[in-house]
Amino acid sequence: MVDNTKNEDDINRKPKLQNFRHKTEYLRQGGGKGGLRHRETLEWHLSQDVCDYFDDERLDIRVEDLTEVLQDSRTGLAFLEDDKQKNLVINFDRQISISQYYPDMNMITLNPNHPKMVLMVNLIRELRRSWQHMRGKLVNPLDFQPDEAVLLNRAQQADATMIYIRIAWELKLNGKNELWDHLLATSNSDIARSFEMRARADFRSLNNGDAARTAYDMWFADERMKFHDKRIIHQMLLDDKGVDHYEDGVSTMSGQILYGVADMPHGRNYLSLSGHKPPTDRDYVTVEDRSNANFLWFIKFERSFQMREREMMQKTAAAQTNIVDIRSWKKNYAEQ
Repeated sequence: MVDNTKNEDDINRKPKLQNFRHKTEYLRQGGGKGGLRHRETLEWHLSQDVCDYFDDERLDIRVEDLTEVLQDSRTGLAFLEDDKQKNLVINFDRQISISQYYPDMNMITLNPNHPKMVLMVNLIRELRRSWQHMRGKLVNPLDFQPDEAVLLNRAQQADATMIYIRIAWELKLNGKNELWDHLLATSNSDIARSFEMRARADFRSLNNGDAARTAYDMWFADERMKFHDKRIIHQMLLDDKGVDHYEDGVSTMSGQILYGVADMPHGRNYLSLSGHKPPTDRDYVTVEDRSNANFLWFIKFERSFQMREREMMQKTAAAQTNIVDIRSWKKNYAEQ
């Protein structure tokens, strides 16, 4: 008979540090299919000459085709006509994977080698990021402690998903079903369905934030967290300035940063609704995947160790060194 009981010491035992050091170095050097050797996917370098090289008229789809669709959505139109985003440039660029927003250049780039509805989804995502950046709401999760970085990254991903579902619903109400039908065929169809049920039950939920909050909460109800947690943890493994963030004092995330993620062009901030869990609730924070949890623990341990090591070196350098004059000591001792 198999004994399924587990020793309490085994359950509470910490992972072996040496194993994590070997695995981390293996990933950083690009080992295996899960390697992190493609660092350029995290550090984007835009070449304007290459972007201008492509002739938009040769493509099957134009940027104008995408923005024209968004004009039939109240939220999409608000993004396009926002005063702070009027100088925003949208270009095609085959260098990138799908899409990217460049805050310094006020530019969004899309890879045209994707279906139209995929481009629509990612254009909406980048427009949301641009809108948040213009208002100081787009924050880099890597500027915070590992646990907070995971939480903020989840919130940003859930918000972006909710936004393109909301815009797809607004288009559907205006008789444009293409984007909505596309979303129902994706892995986020459960979020779209929950948004639809809430919006049909009470049309006021579109403006009071209730439908948006329903979609936001639904994002956390599947393995979506596992995928996005893994990506942000990999970025933390590659972050050479992790310890410097602590020294700069940018290590504690205030609740206002999370609430700022949910600001809308119109309507209510959906994370500020009463009767719902706060955005820092345990359900939003817990990392249940064992592999991600172990690597997250290792990152926290490594940064804590490096920070303590720096503190000890600084104290040692600042400490006064007492130099003993042996000859003088011998003379004084002899006179005694």
